[in-house]
Amino acid sequence: MSGIIRIGRKYQVVIPREIRKRLALREGDEMIYENTPNGVFIYPKPANPVAYMRGLGAGLWNDENVDTYLKKERDSWDR
Repeated sequence: MSGIIRIGRKYQVVIPREIRKRLALREGDEMIYENTPNGVFIYPKPANPVAYMRGLGAGLWNDENVDTYLKKERDSWDR
């Protein structure tokens, strides 16, 4: 989905109705923005950040045992 959004007199932007409905946005909701090389991304702030982030690193360990990995990393440190 794409479209054109106009910047208002006070540099405010109105989020189109179809996006507000799809994201269930209400007046007063907080948004998060990320400035990236490809543009600015704006998305709703999660109500529960812990639940939102749960499982983000699920694929990082693959089949490696976490305890074995940590021991190997710690053993590689100069002491």
